[in-house]
Amino acid sequence: GLANYYTYESFPVSEDVNIYAAHNSGNITLLLNDYNDNCYLSLSHIYNANRKHKNNFYGNGYSINYNEYITTLFYDEVLLLTKGDGREVTYYSQNEDNTLYLAGDGSGDIIRRILDEDLNVDRYELVSSNGTLNEYNNGVERNYGTETFKLVDILSISLSFSAVNL
Repeated sequence: GLANYYTYESFPVSEDVNIYAAHNSGNITLLLNDYNDNCYLSLSHIYNANRKHKNNFYGNGYSINYNEYITTLFYDEVLLLTKGDGREVTYYSQNEDNTLYLAGDGSGDIIRRILDEDLNVDRYELVSSNGTLNEYNNGVERNYGTETFKLVDILSISLSFSAVNL
């Protein structure tokens, strides 16, 4: 995946397609810009060579930039954020209540765990160092003591996709 604290070699293929090679790892990321309204919505398909064995709706290694989710680990002491580009960022609890987490990648990003009045998890809020706020609370999945919270579109824009077999 792409992170602003790494350096990359960029290979533009067209106006809407770029290939990036990470200097630190050699990982290849292909970014296909599908739509941008130059205001709020930007939709991209992303291929990440590190995820080439992961098959999903979009094909092996592919995802979209809105396909982000948080997984809880180690009894809520650690969170794993999987970004739409396939990059994974680990967050570590900063307090005894496990309601504040700091990114382990040095970015300064934080995640807040928001509880309801019954002390159940209501949602997670990711506050990026640049001030961007993302909310995760949709589609909770529970497996073997972990929970997964998916990104909720802040603008409440509903996106739908369909696959066509040729």
